[in-house]
Amino acid sequence: MSWFTRVTAWVALGVLVAVVNAPTVDYDFAYDDNAYILERAPAWEQGWPAFFSERSFGIGRHFALLSMDLDRRDPLAPRPFHYTNIAVSALATLLLWELAIALGLSGAGAFAAAALFAVHPIHTDAVVNITGRAGSMAAASVMGCLLMHVRGYGRGVTGYAAAALLFLLGLGSKEDALVLFPLLILYDAIVRRETKSEEQIPWAAYVAYAGVTAAWLAGVYSNFATVTEIGYFDNPLAHVDVWQRMTRASEILWSYAGLTIWPTHLLPDRSFAVTRPDTVAGPTGLIVWIVAVATALALRVRTPRAAFAFLWFPATFAITSNIVFPIGTIMAERLAYLPSAGFCLLAGLAVAAVAKRGRFIGGLTAVVTFIAVFALGLAYDNRARAWASDDHYHWVAAIMSPDSAKAHHNLGLTHARAEKYEDAARAFERSLKIYPPYSRSAYYLADIYGRLERPYDATRTWERYILEEPDDAGARSQILHLYVTLEDFDAALPHAQAMAELEPGNIEHIKALVVIEGRVRGENIVF
Repeated sequence: MSWFTRVTAWVALGVLVAVVNAPTVDYDFAYDDNAYILERAPAWEQGWPAFFSERSFGIGRHFALLSMDLDRRDPLAPRPFHYTNIAVSALATLLLWELAIALGLSGAGAFAAAALFAVHPIHTDAVVNITGRAGSMAAASVMGCLLMHVRGYGRGVTGYAAAALLFLLGLGSKEDALVLFPLLILYDAIVRRETKSEEQIPWAAYVAYAGVTAAWLAGVYSNFATVTEIGYFDNPLAHVDVWQRMTRASEILWSYAGLTIWPTHLLPDRSFAVTRPDTVAGPTGLIVWIVAVATALALRVRTPRAAFAFLWFPATFAITSNIVFPIGTIMAERLAYLPSAGFCLLAGLAVAAVAKRGRFIGGLTAVVTFIAVFALGLAYDNRARAWASDDHYHWVAAIMSPDSAKAHHNLGLTHARAEKYEDAARAFERSLKIYPPYSRSAYYLADIYGRLERPYDATRTWERYILEEPDDAGARSQILHLYVTLEDFDAALPHAQAMAELEPGNIEHIKALVVIEGRVRGENIVF
């Protein structure tokens, strides 16, 4: 392939990424952007030792955080952050193009694969959402390392050192970059071997990547100590036995595959109870995955590249599928960013194969590909609009995911910040109806009832919260105050006793207990 053709493809793909993301550059900060950009001091203000030792954005994602710090301007505005996200997406798209060429796809097939990847609407949460950058940076790193593995690392240690640094950048962006290992193994076992490549397996690369992984784990080891329990509302699969988790996660993995192939029902939020894998369909999903993987392996001699492209999808979900171990979410479309590249490669292989059948068929294939890219681009724009602003995102998430306890909880917080307390109460009530033990929703709903001067509803909700969080002395203080206001001292007494037990050195709590005990006996004790 000539350099002119290659550069033309780069420019076309870069323009495609820029055009489909152009409407998003003026979108505001939204969702996690508040915690990790607006409310967090940049690395140089925290101090470098504190910055690298703390776990504030997942395990070891310091390079992703640092990249966002470098986008800061005075005054703080979202546009520079969006420009960087678009640039990372464009880089990942160009790397997929180069990887497709290196795997032996024709120019037309490689361009189709990269173009579909550039506009796929399942990518919006990883590209349009600023903090989604962690996933796209890790994906670009993995594709860059795999590209070097396919093309060879050159002579000497320079190539291996560059690949190791690139992999470290990926790991420091998001731990998902560890899926590089299964991709390398699949490539060497299927494509390199079955195409009878004269290139020997570069074992030194495996050693380099393993060394980087060990160094990264040593560096972020302290982060693991701060990992908190996964909430049921975030991921119910973390609260079931291993067999149920594996089978239900297998069913969800098929859902990811369906959304990647036919992205017509994309949602901003897929937490409990939007995603509810079936106990019967789960084992079936696991069996079908085993059959599908076995079939791909059986066909590796005849179609090694197609087998590799298909296996790319489950391999790159090795970290985030919940099959091997539970993660912080049951399902999220942003996690499909890198896995979707496998199906894009499959589509590119199909385009390349069909285009060989003659000029007319080739032209028709080009038209169909253009229509597909155009349609996906429209769907991308429609899905991306959810991220226009923080308030808009939470409103859209609650509307599109009406069964999500988390979406309604977040909408309640949005209304509370705007002092729309009636709307906030309805949102928190809906959240608790979906998931009654959701203590955070109960906490905020009780506070909202207090602001609305509904003391009986407030006490009832505080009691509900205390059932889930019995050691929260602050909440018991709130409910104690309400019961005293209502002159229900019998109901106040157990909370006063609990406060004194929880904080035995707190003189105010001891005084409150003495007063409440006196009131129960009919005595008016005053300090």
